[in-house]
Amino acid sequence: MTLRILVVDDEAPARERLKQIIAGIPGYEVVGEAQNGNQVAELVATLKPQVVLLDIRMPGLSGLDLADLFAKQRQHLGVIFVTAYDQHAVDAFDLDVDDYITKPIRPSRLERALGRVRERLQVDSEPVRTLAIPVLDQWVFLELKDVMYAVVQSGSLDIHTGDRVYYVPWTLSQLEEKMGHRHAFVKANRQTLVNLSYAHSLAINESGTGLLKLQNGDRIATSRTATRLIKSRF
Repeated sequence: MTLRILVVDDEAPARERLKQIIAGIPGYEVVGEAQNGNQVAELVATLKPQVVLLDIRMPGLSGLDLADLFAKQRQHLGVIFVTAYDQHAVDAFDLDVDDYITKPIRPSRLERALGRVRERLQVDSEPVRTLAIPVLDQWVFLELKDVMYAVVQSGSLDIHTGDRVYYVPWTLSQLEEKMGHRHAFVKANRQTLVNLSYAHSLAINESGTGLLKLQNGDRIATSRTATRLIKSRF
């Protein structure tokens, strides 16, 4: 299996050097690059890398900030710091990263680090299925399995999880496009996308429409088409 790598460094020569080394190591490919920390969240969501090579000192979010964010959001990523500064190693390993490499980079050193990431990821079989959403001046990573439903209300897309609601300036179609095909999610009506993993019961009206009750007690109206589809899933 070829592992997908995202390279993050504010210096173009450093990014080029990493890409050059990786091109000579079988089994890995660079799928994207970022020159500052603020670009990373969206790239992780869209490119779905399995490994992120991070510089530490960058404009916007630092590499340490990003590693902390990955950990808090339960991102199943391989994280390797590649930096000119060795004084951050203790802080880095406190964040449970995979490795810490100081520049100048030796190809054999990077290859060993990537090999360890590959071994760990092969043990961890849980796939990465995340959604990056804008919240104020940052991006928040959500695992799709934690999304109960999303509904368009008052010009906003409200994404409901078990413990909070995120208000996002997207349309429902934009959310569907970002999510791709997810078997657990059904478009209940024109305004609502629901995760059937949280379904509790379905009441069907004489007209063929329905009312889906979720495990937290929320109720969602379902169209005739959605009602038939939900019935077929159970």
